[in-house]
Amino acid sequence: MEHKNQLVNFIINGENRSAEAFLTEIKERAACSEYAEAREKILLIEVAKYLNDRFPAFYADVKKLTADLFKNRLSARECIDYLCRKIKDSLKEEKLESYAKALDFVEENLFSNQLTVGAVAEYTGVSQSSLVKLFCENIGITPGDYIGKGRCEKSLDFLKENMSVENTALSVGFSSVETYIRTFKKHMGLTPGMWKKKYL
Repeated sequence: MEHKNQLVNFIINGENRSAEAFLTEIKERAACSEYAEAREKILLIEVAKYLNDRFPAFYADVKKLTADLFKNRLSARECIDYLCRKIKDSLKEEKLESYAKALDFVEENLFSNQLTVGAVAEYTGVSQSSLVKLFCENIGITPGDYIGKGRCEKSLDFLKENMSVENTALSVGFSSVETYIRTFKKHMGLTPGMWKKKYL
């Protein structure tokens, strides 16, 4: 179990060479070389099964993998490279799915004052730091800034109807007028009051 977990960690982190060195070390410690080679293949198959169960976007044909390993059509190194490549692709796909899920949640709840970065992270099933990374990688801003900017842009519709700054702030989900004014100025370059005077 410990060997499997260690090998899984190397593969998830894309550490092909470390995974190979780890298998070599296990083989060198074994008394019988034939047993060591069989154990190496079984370990790789266990890892492939675990990755299939653990990551929805990951799929390895375990039956084919087993046949190829035991008929020596596939070396341990080639198997590790294959698993590392597959896991990299699946993690990338999972990240994109998480990002899309987060965006949908923000859009649906933009005007709710219960919408926070923590709430988005919880709904998406990732940590807040992972969520921040996802947003920064995809659109170059944090989820907090994305929410604030989105609310400010939506607030323009209310300001155009000459709604008061106070009522506009509450209508688009800000918990206080002060936060709305500060956020609006950050993203629009001027306060809501100044914007009304300038554009209305």
